[in-house]
Amino acid sequence: MDQQERIGLIRQLIDSGTEIAALDVMNVLNIDTVTLAWDFRHLIKEGEILLVRPGVYQKRFDVRKYLAQPLALREKKSYNAEFLENYIPNKTPLWTDEELIELQELQSNGNFWFNYRLYLEQIENFLYDISEFCSLLDKSAYKRKDIEIYLRHWVRPDWIPFEQSYHITNFLKAFEFIRDSYEESFLMLHDFEDMSRIICDKRIADTELWKLRSFVLELNEVAYIPLSDDNQLEKQYELSLEKLRKIQNPFEKMLFILVYISYLLPFSDGNKELTYFMGNIPLLQSWYAPFTFYWADMTEFDIAYKALYELSDIVILKELILNMYKKNISRYTCS
Repeated sequence: MDQQERIGLIRQLIDSGTEIAALDVMNVLNIDTVTLAWDFRHLIKEGEILLVRPGVYQKRFDVRKYLAQPLALREKKSYNAEFLENYIPNKTPLWTDEELIELQELQSNGNFWFNYRLYLEQIENFLYDISEFCSLLDKSAYKRKDIEIYLRHWVRPDWIPFEQSYHITNFLKAFEFIRDSYEESFLMLHDFEDMSRIICDKRIADTELWKLRSFVLELNEVAYIPLSDDNQLEKQYELSLEKLRKIQNPFEKMLFILVYISYLLPFSDGNKELTYFMGNIPLLQSWYAPFTFYWADMTEFDIAYKALYELSDIVILKELILNMYKKNISRYTCS
């Protein structure tokens, strides 16, 4: 039986029920685990099926169509602890083998490191790009030229009130944090807490800095209820960091941070900005080009994160990250 025939039979089996175990498919088709794994990878890559939990799959429905419905028609989803608990470092990767190969091949464009004499243009692009996108998320919407002038010459544009200029300086401090720490051992609890404090300085009360949030976050236009129990939040946060430290591949580490820390929303504010800065450290540790969402379509960005929050679906987010990495890598590398 060739792969096309097997794929057709697997589609029929998945159509017949809501979930199906890989072992059942293997027994029905009388094939080995290696062959079945290749078939499932193909269907996942094509967006036809989803991995529900280890060894169990289901047919993937139209995520975009579902999220296009009014908020009132979408089921309100609570934090799903199994989403993290079912992740096994180095055994159930978020990236497929094909995606990792593609990311690795992109590195042939050149290297990146914090050498201001040789890489000044690339370093500045990274700083301005990540700061500009974070300012959009923060609703401050500073123009790129304002950011460049302020960070290059420390001249504050007249239209930016002094009391709001901390948004830009916070991003600069966050950038300096990863610059100064990427060569060190990191991914400890205090590293994320330090970064959160830097990003949120003057944005939230000082009493909320340095610690996990102690209240329920309300997300606009998203049918998702983040974890609210203090003890459970701390346990999930510690479990996230424990699994993160075990991951070997830098691209997998980056995606893990963007997915699971974003999904947990452990701090009072600035969680997405936190993941963008911290997610770059694994890449920089391997001398890989950094990642930003510069040029990302904001509608696509919103859909990607709604799919993560409401459905624990990361397919759209992965596509967006991969496309942005391809598009922006030449801005941060030097052959």
